[in-house]
Amino acid sequence: MATNISNGKLERIAVAAVKAEANKPSSLLIANISEGDKGISFDGEILVLKDHSESVDSLIGKVPVQVKGTLVDSFSQGKRTFPLGLDHYRNYYNSNGVVLFVVEILKTGETKIFYKQLLPKELREIIKCYGEVKNQKQRSVTLRPLSETSLDAVCRRFIHESKKQPPILIENNPFKEDEFTSFELTSLTFDPKRKETSNIFEHDFTLYGIKENLNVPLHLARIHSVSTKLKETVVTDNNEYEFNLKITEEPTKKIFLIEDSLELKYNVNDTKMNFTIRRLDSLATQLKIIPFLIDFSIWKRNLF
Repeated sequence: MATNISNGKLERIAVAAVKAEANKPSSLLIANISEGDKGISFDGEILVLKDHSESVDSLIGKVPVQVKGTLVDSFSQGKRTFPLGLDHYRNYYNSNGVVLFVVEILKTGETKIFYKQLLPKELREIIKCYGEVKNQKQRSVTLRPLSETSLDAVCRRFIHESKKQPPILIENNPFKEDEFTSFELTSLTFDPKRKETSNIFEHDFTLYGIKENLNVPLHLARIHSVSTKLKETVVTDNNEYEFNLKITEEPTKKIFLIEDSLELKYNVNDTKMNFTIRRLDSLATQLKIIPFLIDFSIWKRNLF
């Protein structure tokens, strides 16, 4: 078995892997990707269809793509990064975005595909960052494994979001934030229905301002915490307590705030739970919290 693979063969293997995904029977895609002479910053496109007829009127849109093949000793687990030069990012931006594929290739020929949907709003931010850091020649982006979703879903989401991010609107937003009637938060990769993509803290989001039928991309964001308020009955060994409860989830911990007074913190990487009494403003609150604390201090089972 050869120990070295030429760059040309790596690229051919990488393109073949992406094409194989597009050619799955359930996929409504046509991959027009060059295996030989590469274009400038782009290797081709993937056509997205609404049915299997492949007729002219079945075309929904096309996704510009770039495919990179890289030889590895073992596949990356989880996400991976890949560096690109400023000129590539500029070309992507001027073409309203791209889907970048990095295909890891073992010496046996086995492959694993990673993807990154790069839309104008994020590309604009990357290009701006270059101007803020002197002598920076490359900047890395983070790619996710295609195995957690499908190529069809990746391409359809790209088309749907790219229509809402024309560069001219990003560069010349005519509205102030208080002029929008509502806001929308979307993600290209977050999917709570799939276990692999259900952790909301691992995904990027775009905040859109909505005015009439116009969506204006305003900010890129990461979710750092999610809070829920509810009424909950908490049962100890001896008693039941009806509480107003606020649950806040963060990447590494959960915080339970009971009656705006008692705060319980639970670290997901630890078995310890710490509590803090913030305040006991009223007699009614004291009559709820203090008996519960007494029960809780002797309670041997895990409350949550």
